[in-house]
Amino acid sequence: MNRISVTRRLAAALALSLSLVFAIGPAAVRADCPPDSGITIPFLSDAEFRCAQITLKATMDYLGTIIDTRQDCHRNLMNGVLSTDRVDCKAPLEVGTGDDAVDARLRKAEARLARRILTNCTGVALDKMGYPTFCPDLSGAPYEAFDHNLCMQNAAKSVAEFLLEYEHPPFPLIDPDTGLQMPLDQFEIGCADSLSRHSANMFRVEVEERGKCLLKQVQRLESELTDCRAEVDPLSPQTGRDITDNNVVMAHNFILRAIANECPAIDLGNLGFPHQCPAPDLPLSVFPLSNLVECMFRSHHAETFRFVDLMFPCSTMCGNGFLDLEEQCDDGDNDWGGGELCRINCTRIDCGDPNDDGVRNATDSLFLLQAAVGLQSCDLQVCDVNSDLRVLANDALQHLQFVVGLPVELTCPLLSVTCGNGFLEDLESCDDGDNLYQYGDYCNATCRSVACGDTDDSGLVNILDAQYVLHAAVGNVACTDEICDVTGNAAVNSTDALRVLMRSVGLFAEFNCPAPPETPVFSAP
Repeated sequence: MNRISVTRRLAAALALSLSLVFAIGPAAVRADCPPDSGITIPFLSDAEFRCAQITLKATMDYLGTIIDTRQDCHRNLMNGVLSTDRVDCKAPLEVGTGDDAVDARLRKAEARLARRILTNCTGVALDKMGYPTFCPDLSGAPYEAFDHNLCMQNAAKSVAEFLLEYEHPPFPLIDPDTGLQMPLDQFEIGCADSLSRHSANMFRVEVEERGKCLLKQVQRLESELTDCRAEVDPLSPQTGRDITDNNVVMAHNFILRAIANECPAIDLGNLGFPHQCPAPDLPLSVFPLSNLVECMFRSHHAETFRFVDLMFPCSTMCGNGFLDLEEQCDDGDNDWGGGELCRINCTRIDCGDPNDDGVRNATDSLFLLQAAVGLQSCDLQVCDVNSDLRVLANDALQHLQFVVGLPVELTCPLLSVTCGNGFLEDLESCDDGDNLYQYGDYCNATCRSVACGDTDDSGLVNILDAQYVLHAAVGNVACTDEICDVTGNAAVNSTDALRVLMRSVGLFAEFNCPAPPETPVFSAP
């Protein structure tokens, strides 16, 4: 069978699997203004409307140029046109990428954005349009066109950096066996270039379509009942405006078809994936293309509404439990205590600095040790400095080694920053409404699903789990069916304990716990 036939067969099979992935769909994100935001659709003067219109158009043009320029740079790196020793396509413009042509394109685009914003927004009452909201007022009140340009510029740079980090793993890849650079063939280069461009294009199309919808509302050419930020389902946004719904769905579907067509029979590991993407739950010899598509969709789609809210302000509140544009975290309150990840202003505490004094010292090491023995509570993103998803004495030791100058690193795990709000969001596989964990619970404190039979979430099924299931069978402890009903007969009894014990000593024992309840995605009222 020739290569083309194999490729077509793989593409057909992949298209079916991707359609199933997308039919299930990623978690919907919080897309609309909160009911108590105080933001209403204003009546704008011609000058104010022109400023709003140019803000959308100029910012998206600028973002598009950043992305296209850096993607061209990456393609030239992969093709060998540019040298990896000299060029860093992701480098900030202030530092320089190492390629004069790339830097010149970025500077020209930056100047054009400034010219368009300053020309059309100077003298306009930007506060009437909802600003500054998420934008810093650098010149001092009132928020002016100068501030507006810098806000749009920095936001576009930030989102481009985020999207490109998902699309482009570090290059070149080094073969761990030989220590030599791993070359890419033209099929792999084409796949890498295509997936990045189509993913970014999906983001750009959706932001523009929702932005156009909002502009129509400002002009009173669209009903106030239309919700341009709505997302009931990725395949049915239900904004109330058919053309917006259709174009958004087309953008969503296109990313599936395009990546599937360009990347069949490609070993994505050769391109550096999974990189920022979640690894499959089960160990596989290759990173599945369906997982890559879902990852590109999730990462790019989640940024859509935050970027829309930036250009069309939608007041949000730190402490509401949802991650909004200006927030690094939101744990659902405006309190902070030692060891908590999230400050009262919804910014994150640094890894290894539980008292948030800006330095990592012996006081922090002591806090980690106290947390390890249960005298303090501490979020994993702050105290789990070796990223094993536990706060143990090893973390305190590694932290103290760092403090005294030994060559160790403090690396806390990348976990959900909205775990406990009861809705499924990025980096979560479940969310039962709290960020606590008790033995026998199906959802742990990091909003990850606990495996059937693993009652203490240790990652292993052992004799302690068998003992716990037996206690649950006689009513001494609580345990959800999703963890302890390993026979799947809707009851926890001694048979379940026996199977867990068999598994713990290495004997074959089939586990068949019922599926955990599906965590709802956020749906705006």
